[in-house]
Amino acid sequence: MEKAKVAVIIPYYNGDVSFLNKTVDSILNQTFTDFNVYIVNDGSDSFFSAAVNGLVGKKHSPKINLLNKKNSGCIDSRIFGIKNSQEEYIALCDADDYWDEKKLKKQVQFLEENENYGFVACHHLRDKNGVIYGEVNKTIMPSEPLDMLERLFISSNYGGGNPSTYFFRRKNFIKAEKYIPTDKNECNDTPLLMALAYTGCRFGLVDEVLSYYRVHSEGLSRNNIKIYDGYTRFIKYKEDFLNLAEDLLRKNGYNFDSIKRESLYDARMDLVGRYCNIGDFEKAYFYTKDSLRYRVTIKNLRRIFKYKILSLMRKI
Repeated sequence: MEKAKVAVIIPYYNGDVSFLNKTVDSILNQTFTDFNVYIVNDGSDSFFSAAVNGLVGKKHSPKINLLNKKNSGCIDSRIFGIKNSQEEYIALCDADDYWDEKKLKKQVQFLEENENYGFVACHHLRDKNGVIYGEVNKTIMPSEPLDMLERLFISSNYGGGNPSTYFFRRKNFIKAEKYIPTDKNECNDTPLLMALAYTGCRFGLVDEVLSYYRVHSEGLSRNNIKIYDGYTRFIKYKEDFLNLAEDLLRKNGYNFDSIKRESLYDARMDLVGRYCNIGDFEKAYFYTKDSLRYRVTIKNLRRIFKYKILSLMRKI
């Protein structure tokens, strides 16, 4: 495989190969053609591994490289793909999402014209069963690194788009890599953004819809078990990263005490909502009670009482 300008990294694990087929086609049909595709098979079962091998064989494209590895999660698969590529720019794409044909062209153009930026995203729309629905999911990213880091800390719903919209320079990734956890973390895009921001990357935006997020039952964001297991680990990661970034934020005039308090409160309340969605009121009670360490509200005091009653009722 010849070296190109852009490496497109697609982690894959036991997914519907028809989704991956549309993903790959949307990439091969890009108007910008100086790229290579790296599909990282993250230890899929034999049936799915065979299906991916078959898909790659049918494409007959010298641009596609299939990398096989033991299962270790989405973050580690992306890093594995990046390390097994050489291109100057990195584009991420999930195995069930797809792109507008001009996505790579416009993001390459942005970074070529803005040398002081290391990252660029775009907006996306949702696709359910082949039907585009809902409003545009607008990516909102402060351009300055520490402003971005503050936003990532204090809000779980930060408007950061999704990984399939992300495009960045390899040199920025190299600086950030040691700060990115490689465990099976559900919030797999946020640690990457935090690490890039902490190491001085500036964030840009192509103000257009260039990516499509597929909503279906197999996706990681729809898998309750993976979500809650990964998000509880993310709280610990967020706490550790706050400690790492404390001196940098204080030195640059940010109110670190307020950022830390809001960050740890927000992380717990986000998890409360997730547990309520699946009826696990015992854990919703635990994290609501734990949130009082950072902010006490009448609403949360009422929630504690409510979730305790609901959790006891489920045991009857």
